[in-house]
Amino acid sequence: MYVRWYTAAHPTSPPSALENLANDEDCRIRETVASNPSASPELLKQMLQDPTPTIIRCVLDNPALPRATLAMWQLVHLEDTSSRADQNSSELSLTDRIRTLQAVDRGSPHWLLEQLAQNPNPTIRQNVASNFTCPTATLELLAQDLDLQVREQVASNRRCPPPVLAQLSLSRDTSTAKIAAQNPNTPAAARGAWALGLQHYLLH
Repeated sequence: MYVRWYTAAHPTSPPSALENLANDEDCRIRETVASNPSASPELLKQMLQDPTPTIIRCVLDNPALPRATLAMWQLVHLEDTSSRADQNSSELSLTDRIRTLQAVDRGSPHWLLEQLAQNPNPTIRQNVASNFTCPTATLELLAQDLDLQVREQVASNRRCPPPVLAQLSLSRDTSTAKIAAQNPNTPAAARGAWALGLQHYLLH
């Protein structure tokens, strides 16, 4: 047992040894392999098929797992998790954690951010709206989001298109309007109009 664990944990273990231990009958050994940063991307991808949830968690936390593999696994395997929240709350927590990190990651592909912008969890949409690499079309969509904090994040995003910022500066939500007016990409005319509106409010 100790020898197998040591081999599974050691960063210089041969790939062939890790591949063999990835199928070990002891889940603790498989967990150790899944956490080993020297495990190959191909092996980690294979271990995502393991039926033991703790092993999947170890794989997802492994820095050696390619971001693209993580994103694809999340979309393919966790798309319906929100509808099963009452049955498995821990899985929902894992889903939200993954999606939240992907939403704020500037390295996430545009197609993934577009998907996450439609997520029912407002925190995830807020992170997408704050992401500087978020596509402009997605920011335009999120500028109309029903969640106030999502709109505020769009208003503060310097990638947001000037016309959208100008519209947000006229928002009835004073916090959103203020944030948009302070964005350097907001047209000068819109910022001036907001300042005049504020001055009129203060005087009356």
